[in-house]
Amino acid sequence: MSTSLSGQRILMQASSEAEESVLGPFSSARNAGSDSVHCAQCGGWWALEAIRGVGADGATRPWAEVRLPVDTGAAARRRGLLGNRRRQEGGRSTAKRAEILAQAYEPFCPRSHRLASSAQRMQVVGVIGPVGSSKSHYLAGAVYELLYEQQLAGFDMDLAYRDGHGGSEMESRINDVYTNKAVLPVSEMGSVSGPYTYRLTRDASIGSEAESVDLVFFDVAGEDCMSKHRSAGTARHLFDAEGVVLLIDPDGLPSPGRPLEPRGGAPLASRAIVDNLADAMEEIHGRSAREQGQTVVIAIAKADSANLPPDVWPPEVWPHDGDAEVDAEGLRKRLRGHSDKCRAFLERNGGRGIVAAARNRFGTERVYYAAVSATGEAPTNGSWQAPRPIGCSIPIAQILCLGVDYR
Repeated sequence: MSTSLSGQRILMQASSEAEESVLGPFSSARNAGSDSVHCAQCGGWWALEAIRGVGADGATRPWAEVRLPVDTGAAARRRGLLGNRRRQEGGRSTAKRAEILAQAYEPFCPRSHRLASSAQRMQVVGVIGPVGSSKSHYLAGAVYELLYEQQLAGFDMDLAYRDGHGGSEMESRINDVYTNKAVLPVSEMGSVSGPYTYRLTRDASIGSEAESVDLVFFDVAGEDCMSKHRSAGTARHLFDAEGVVLLIDPDGLPSPGRPLEPRGGAPLASRAIVDNLADAMEEIHGRSAREQGQTVVIAIAKADSANLPPDVWPPEVWPHDGDAEVDAEGLRKRLRGHSDKCRAFLERNGGRGIVAAARNRFGTERVYYAAVSATGEAPTNGSWQAPRPIGCSIPIAQILCLGVDYR
C-alpha cells in the first residue's frame, strides 16, 4: 500500500535535511549551478540534486531521474542536419519518457514546497490584502478573465492552462464560484494554496521569437500576508514577485469627516498595510523598496458594493463588442487613465494615507490603482445569484504591460 502524498512530503522533508545544508537554497542560479531550480516560497535557488519528484501514486524519486528536458537549439539542429538523430531524447528512449510522463511527477524543493516549473522563466504575481478583502475570489476572477476572456490579447499576449501545475485546483475554484455559485471559505492561517501556474506567451514580433514564461499565483491567508513577520515565512514569494496586487476593502476605509475607525468590523485599510509590505521587502533584500523594481497595484476590492463614481465603475478599459479597434498603446493609455481615476477617488474618500505611503515607499512610477469585483454582486443567503468577474484582470495587465512606463 502506497504512502499518502502528504506522508511522502514529510518523509521527503526529513530525508533531505542533511542535503539542504549543502545544496541550498542559494542566492542565485549562478551560485547553485546551471541546472538549479528556483522556489518562489523559499526565495532561493536549489541545486538539481536537491529536488525530489513526487508521482501521482505518491512515489518519490530524485527529480534528475524523472524530469524530461527538451533538446532544442543549435546542437539539436546540428544532429538533424547530420542525419544521426536517434530515437532517444534527453538520454532516454521515447517509451521511457512516455512512461515517466504518465506518472505525472511534480517537483518539490527540500522544504516540501511544490515548484511552479523546472524549465520556464517564472513571473510571480503576489495578491495580498486583509481578512475579508476576498483574495480567493479575486484570484478566481482574475484567472477567469485572463483565460476565458483573453483580456491580454490586445497586447499580443496569451494565457493558457498548464496541466499538472495547480491549474486543476484553480479550475475547481472557478467552477465553484461561477457555476455552482458557492462562496469560498476563508483561507486558513498558515496555509499556502498554489502555485497556480499558467503559460504566458508574448507573440513574436518581426525578427524575433515568441517568448513564454510561467505566470504564477499563490493564495495565502490575510493574517499571514499582512503581518511583516508572518509574510517573511508564509508569503515569501511576495518579495521576489514581478508585482503585488494589494486588495483593500472599501468597508475598511474611514468615513469622511469621522475618526479613523473601521466600519462594519473590517480591519482599517490604513497606510500601515503599505508600510508593512515595504518594511518586509527592505529587511529581506537589504535595500529600499524603491530600488527593487516591483510594480504595486492598489485595488479597491468588492467595487460593486462601493459608491464609486460612474467614470470609475464599471471600468472602461477593455474594448466591448462594436468598439473601434484599440491598439496596445491605446490600451496602456486606458490602464493609466483608470489608475488615475481610482487614485483620485481614494484620496477623496479616506485613502489618502494609503496613496501617500505607496508614493513615498515605492515611487509614483511603480504604483497603479484599480477597482475590481470578483462576482459583481454581494452574496445572498450564502450564495451568489449571477456572479461574473469585473476588472479583475486590470491589475495583472498593469503589472505586465505598464511596469515603469507610468506617465
